[in-house]
Amino acid sequence: MAALVFQFAPTRQITMPFRSRVELAVHLAIQIHGSVNEAAHKIGVTRSVLFRWQGGVRPHSRNLAGLAKAAGVLVSWLEEPKGAVARLAEQGGDDIEQQVIDELEES
Repeated sequence: MAALVFQFAPTRQITMPFRSRVELAVHLAIQIHGSVNEAAHKIGVTRSVLFRWQGGVRPHSRNLAGLAKAAGVLVSWLEEPKGAVARLAEQGGDDIEQQVIDELEES
């Protein structure tokens, strides 16, 4: 399983495995759409599927595009580490390091 590595400074990295990227994307989708039900609807799955993904069940590849769109991220961010840092930095500005750390500590 590929891991995503965030590098914010030459000596500091945060590794984010696929499962964590999915959990973060689900969280973003819920925040963007205001509820679990609405996020699930936008993705095209049931709310129980979202909860399973948050619990570590790997989404079927056909659902990755819907999840990415609902979360406002690129499918490539979910599938591969390439391009992920730029996309999250664009969304989070200078505080992205702390946001990612906070998200990981809450889960």
